[in-house]
Amino acid sequence: MRAVLSASILAACNKSMYDSFYLSSWSYGQHTHTTLDADAMWTTDDWIRTNDAGSEFAWQNLILACCGNDTMYADLSSQLLERTGHAPPVIWHWGGWLPAAGNHANAALSLAAHIAEYTAMRTASHGRYLHLPAAPWGIMLADEPPLRDPATPDMTLWLADAVALVKTALPHAVTYLNLKYGTLACANANDTQYYSHCRPDDSSGSRYELAASLGRMGIGILSTDQYYSVPIADYRRMYSQVLYPHMQPHQRVVLLPFAAHCEIGCAVNARITSSSVDCSLLATAKAHMDWAHDDDRVTGMFIYRLKNIWSTNAALDACDNPTATGLGLVDRCADGSYAMPKTLSYYTSLLSKRPCPDGRGACPDEPLDSIPLVLVLVAVCIAVGCAAKKARAGSRGNRSSSSSSSRRSSSSSGLFTKDEAVERWSLMF
Repeated sequence: MRAVLSASILAACNKSMYDSFYLSSWSYGQHTHTTLDADAMWTTDDWIRTNDAGSEFAWQNLILACCGNDTMYADLSSQLLERTGHAPPVIWHWGGWLPAAGNHANAALSLAAHIAEYTAMRTASHGRYLHLPAAPWGIMLADEPPLRDPATPDMTLWLADAVALVKTALPHAVTYLNLKYGTLACANANDTQYYSHCRPDDSSGSRYELAASLGRMGIGILSTDQYYSVPIADYRRMYSQVLYPHMQPHQRVVLLPFAAHCEIGCAVNARITSSSVDCSLLATAKAHMDWAHDDDRVTGMFIYRLKNIWSTNAALDACDNPTATGLGLVDRCADGSYAMPKTLSYYTSLLSKRPCPDGRGACPDEPLDSIPLVLVLVAVCIAVGCAAKKARAGSRGNRSSSSSSSRRSSSSSGLFTKDEAVERWSLMF
């Protein structure tokens, strides 16, 4: 047991996941709300924890402004800066290229309007949002666009045009796209029922066309979701066979670990057994972290999802699944306890305590001897393993030392200040 933990922690040290790993979540919000509201969704408190020194820190170091009113994400950023001294970078959602449907002029106008709205929000906030960079730090292009749908055969061309528009208007912006697993894999988890022109057994043709297109576009960060039913081994195999051969050196993927038990397929008011669910989702979290440790292409995890905003009636018990929409990571039962305390604790501690998290552990309880072992190994890590990471970073792959260093955080909490984020990530993307 000690030898296994020792090997895993030292591997993490050498990989330097702590200062190159981005942790975020799908933080859905009510589009009608411009400020954070616990009764409607979540608050800044759900993003903040206190470290061993008594200082507050944001346990996520990137804000994915995917699914709500932009102003509430700006408000989150402002509050995090005020309370922790750091403002995580923000990836803002722009999907105007989809309704433009291939009309270049309309897509360009939509992007220009999006940038203008961002500028107005930043400057018309009585100074509260002036900490945000002058231009959007990142752009999310879409969530699950049907790129292989025969009804819209040119959608991949629309996307390529949209990426080009973003790169021209915002040359330093990080670009991000999330697809369904089946869109990229040519099949869902169970069969090959996707589209007739998508042949999963074709080793050289249609299965790889989309991946090749995404590689040519140079989208900075890619992800796919079908996190609730596709085994990690299948995911990794598909990425290695289909996606990775076509990616440019700078391109990365983020993983989307599932933390929304009973989102699909559970009955209304069917009590969720928290302890077993918690243990299962903790194992999911650790398995994804293991993948991240092993794979240089992985640059982070965007947890799905922070909170189930479709079940926020205070009179109802989220653990009874009253709307059959499941749980979120920070959901609480009627007694005020977290529905998934161990899973939440695991995620919130990844950036908080030690520079080389091992990504492993026992469920439901850690072995009693693991605490002193970890302390010893962290000391070894700092003295031996982490001392070598600088040299490894300089020679990693075919990236230059300046590009590699652009991924490293100088903050003890793993967060970037605004200037650091813009400078470091602009070099990479």
